[in-house]
Amino acid sequence: MTHEELGPQAQAMLPNALRKVAGLYQGEVLADALVAGGAMEALGPSRDALWRQTAGQFPLFRNRIVGLKLALDNARQAFEREGDVLRGLVESRFTEAQDIGVRHLLTTLLCSRATRAQGIVDETIYLNVEAEAMKRELGVLRGIEGLDLETMTFHRAAEAVLTGELEFSRQT
Repeated sequence: MTHEELGPQAQAMLPNALRKVAGLYQGEVLADALVAGGAMEALGPSRDALWRQTAGQFPLFRNRIVGLKLALDNARQAFEREGDVLRGLVESRFTEAQDIGVRHLLTTLLCSRATRAQGIVDETIYLNVEAEAMKRELGVLRGIEGLDLETMTFHRAAEAVLTGELEFSRQT
């Protein structure tokens, strides 16, 4: 679904939902950095409640918000299990993205798409092929004017998640 295909109610709700979800996602990135730096892991349960509350506030985007949180948790488990090697392999598919938020979001989604349940990596996936599918979903490989990863903003990538342009599940 593209922004234009959203109904009027969803279009009206999108800016606020996007602002809230973008903040939640960036909060998760910050929480991960704090935990990696030795902070307590007690941040988790209260953050989960914030995601549930946000999903409830924006019922037209509920499934996409919940899906993003599940993809984030799935990728987190895979990175914990497989370590920095997996993170480097996945992240390298999006090096052209100048915006670190875009790179992080796409890395998270690709990692989640490359896994089965509980963050177990599906060894039959070709990361390059799946990353190219994601770029097509974003419009980067379809030649849409003005769209490329180099200049894409986090806001645009997060919008693609909420509108359903960018899928959570494997497409190849």
